[in-house]
Amino acid sequence: MRNKKNGVHHIKNQEIMGVEGGVAYKYWNEFSKAIPEKYDFESRIDSSRRATGAGDMVNAMLNYGYALLEAECLRAINAVGLDT
Repeated sequence: MRNKKNGVHHIKNQEIMGVEGGVAYKYWNEFSKAIPEKYDFESRIDSSRRATGAGDMVNAMLNYGYALLEAECLRAINAVGLDT
């Protein structure tokens, strides 16, 4: 629910999470259309809109890529001292 206080719109976290979940569902649905059928990729999220594990090759590759990206981000954060 949105409310206006001091001329500023305040949006609840639940509303933002709902929008993010809907967009994620649409994104991964379209993403799956780009993956060849031989890889057996159905979706990144299940019917409850939760991230799935690495049940197939595509999800395993995505998880690996995310782990590399996280490690690189943490390295950069530590290198400039933002971790303290």
